[in-house]
Amino acid sequence: MNRIATITPADRLPVNRGVCALSLVLMLAGILRLLVFVLHDPLLAYANNYDMIRLQACHQIWPADPQIAVDRGTPDAPILSYTRTRHVETSCLYSSELFFTGLGVWLAEMIQSVDEPVLSIRAIGIAKAAVLLITSTLGALFFLRQRRGCALLAHALVFSLVLCDPGVTLYLHTFYSEFSAVYFLYLTLLGLAFLSTNDWQWRYALPVLAGLAGLGLSKPQHLPLAILAGSAIALYVVICRRRCFLAACILACGLFPSGLAGSHVWEMRDDTMAWANKTNMLIALLGTTRPEQHDSLLQALGLPGDCRQLAGNNWRTLDLAHRSTCSEAGELRYTRLALLFVSHPGLPLGLITEAIPRSQRWVVGYIGQVAGQRRGQVADFQWSLSEPMKAMSAGFYKALFLAPLAACCCLLMWRCLQRQELGDAGTGLVLLVLLQWAVITIAVTGDGFADLARHTHLAGVLLLAQACLWPLYIGCQRSNIKLSLITEQ
Repeated sequence: MNRIATITPADRLPVNRGVCALSLVLMLAGILRLLVFVLHDPLLAYANNYDMIRLQACHQIWPADPQIAVDRGTPDAPILSYTRTRHVETSCLYSSELFFTGLGVWLAEMIQSVDEPVLSIRAIGIAKAAVLLITSTLGALFFLRQRRGCALLAHALVFSLVLCDPGVTLYLHTFYSEFSAVYFLYLTLLGLAFLSTNDWQWRYALPVLAGLAGLGLSKPQHLPLAILAGSAIALYVVICRRRCFLAACILACGLFPSGLAGSHVWEMRDDTMAWANKTNMLIALLGTTRPEQHDSLLQALGLPGDCRQLAGNNWRTLDLAHRSTCSEAGELRYTRLALLFVSHPGLPLGLITEAIPRSQRWVVGYIGQVAGQRRGQVADFQWSLSEPMKAMSAGFYKALFLAPLAACCCLLMWRCLQRQELGDAGTGLVLLVLLQWAVITIAVTGDGFADLARHTHLAGVLLLAQACLWPLYIGCQRSNIKLSLITEQ
């Protein structure tokens, strides 16, 4: 008589000494990599830029050098010293990044000199790095305690190779909101792993709920991303795990940022930004269609024919202050845009196809990255997985960008043929693919091709993460099958 042992899910493989040792090495390498970056002299960071003013205004903290104009970039950036003695009348636009910058400003004020009230932006970077280190350490200890070998190794890989990559850490010493987007997305996914190892009990849902809220409040572009992520997770929890209360909480946190932003209590962008975003999208739409289609497209969007003048322009050539070209763009309704895309599916497909190669250089290189060196490159000081990505041809990068989607389709087909459930780990990978494509779709339909490398920053992070996770997932699945299918006479 034959007895075949039950196949244990791959994410439940026990922790052996080899997995534990490798995970420890990866975690220590990531910590060392992060600390070397944060404490590096000269300062490594993206440069002072107009976009940083949105958060600086919330703290009223500005470059200490009075020769540096606060409303424009400078070749001397990134800037190390800031002060709160200068005051600038400009709008504060809120973001969940303020949690980190506020913590860093408080730390800088604690250690500043009484005689010279100058704040070091390095304190903000240290505060962000500390939060990331604490979160990742707690995550690793949790997986070790739960004896989840593959989850422990996967977490260590993502931490050392993705979260500690300069593509992420360059935002530590800044007032940009990209770091908060990466951190809260990481917290959401880490929270899902916590839930899946505790039978999806709602009392373990705090990381997921906080992650979704923080992701949606990080940037205006991430409001729909939080809705999509919350809806997808809630749907899975209801259908596959029968946890209705948990699903309702997750969905509520995914919707919460949009409701808060819509109430005007939490102002994330002003009217000029909204007009610029919609104008950039129209420029991209007109640029990827034939001239004879422009009138019909504008009519479908409820815009006058004069908006044809946007074709061939960019946000730098337009008068953003007075909106002298197609001022009606600010009145565009995204419901009309959605209906246009539904009736003409080739339009969004063309935009996304054009956007993929433009997102290749998601580690922005046109802003100075080394203090005292104009356009200095961080690659001269620390290696990055983004460097081989930037060296790829456009065609090869498109293939790399499509690879996780192809792997996802193969996984779904295989599970269907085998009549097996996808499992929590497989569903997590499907979610990563969904988010990767959502990021680039939201970016191009919401803001066109303007600053696309920064707007699709999360897509680059997700692509790197999947490059680590897909091979590990396949390896864990194969190893598990070999260990689990034991036949006895």
